[in-house]
Amino acid sequence: MSKAKTVVADAVGAVVNGDAVQAVPSWSEIQSSLIQGGAELMCDALGDQAKGLDQIKDAFAMAFSAGVLTYDLWEDGRKRYEAAFILRCSAQAKPPVDPSNSANSSWLQTVVPFLKMYQLIKPKSAEAGSVERAKRREAEKAKAVAVANGRSVEELKEAQLALYRTATPEAIAEAKTLDKSIEVIEKDTKKEADGRLSVLKKGLRDLVSEVCKTENEMVIADAIVALKQFVPVKS
Repeated sequence: MSKAKTVVADAVGAVVNGDAVQAVPSWSEIQSSLIQGGAELMCDALGDQAKGLDQIKDAFAMAFSAGVLTYDLWEDGRKRYEAAFILRCSAQAKPPVDPSNSANSSWLQTVVPFLKMYQLIKPKSAEAGSVERAKRREAEKAKAVAVANGRSVEELKEAQLALYRTATPEAIAEAKTLDKSIEVIEKDTKKEADGRLSVLKKGLRDLVSEVCKTENEMVIADAIVALKQFVPVKS
């Protein structure tokens, strides 16, 4: 590691340690370097932001694969990202008015959604009571799924409407129990659809990026024609 890199790494470590993070599983030197380097690329207007995001994703994926991506480690990674981002922006000729706010916005609006595309999601806090609450939510969800019994949202709503039409106290009570099932199935269906859409969009972005790199006019022309069939270009 160069002297300059060592200075930056030490500065980032000072910022993170100064936040008094207790009992945080440690990032490896490689992972720390990936997060730091990714933050610098994200801050630099001329940097390769796609590469920066991939580096950050790789660091978190390593922790996830090793089974050590805890809530505390995630938060420590965020602090390292924001610290490196701020240091990089502060070194620019025209730094943002508020680099701290820019760093947090970059993390929440760009990095977190990108990590979610790879199923890398912030773990739940292990603070007192949160584990029990999580268990209760999972139990309620499992019960709602069991009540749904494989039925779609549309089928559940039809069954609920039929119960309400019966208008007996028992039927109304049963209809109300379907509210949770409908909510759970709707969320799961949307989450699954959003996941597929995110993967497709990334694939399209990657494909367009590769096409834009080529110097073959026919390849570019064919790609434009193919896209126009589905996404008409406004005149």
